[in-house]
Amino acid sequence: MSENDNQQRCKYCHEPFLDFSGRTDYEVDLEDTAYCGTDDEGNLEFGASFDSGCVSKSEAVNINYCPMCGRKLVEADNEARR
Repeated sequence: MSENDNQQRCKYCHEPFLDFSGRTDYEVDLEDTAYCGTDDEGNLEFGASFDSGCVSKSEAVNINYCPMCGRKLVEADNEARR
């Protein structure tokens, strides 16, 4: 299934990977607040900031769809697991 226009432009599961409050990782770091968002590998990450303090990859929660636009994440990896 191909991505619709909204999914192709989603800034939560594509660059700049905004956190779910709509802030960039830079803004999260400046505000010294918690980060919660996705990466490009289908992991839901959360912690002190995007670059520092997030849980390690082995502890991140894997998700199949972007919670903001519904785009299927890491399609190739999910297909390989079947």
